[in-house]
Amino acid sequence: MITQHCTAELVGTSVSLEQDGCGLLFGEPFGSFEGSVSQSGSVALGGIIEGDVINCTGTASSNRIALNCTGSCDVVFARR
Repeated sequence: MITQHCTAELVGTSVSLEQDGCGLLFGEPFGSFEGSVSQSGSVALGGIIEGDVINCTGTASSNRIALNCTGSCDVVFARR
């Protein structure tokens, strides 16, 4: 679930996230986003929204992913 986002109407939205090894693949509304997580918990991902390329970096733990994305957008995903 999105618990923080620069687009307020996305807060509270559920998002699927698949992990295959170190690879991450997000569902809608971030369906074009792919990335990876390192053994230390560093996250890097990117995708395209409305024609704009968005890149994010951050950290992952067992229950949340905190990111800073292009355009000064802080995003937090929390496990329900």
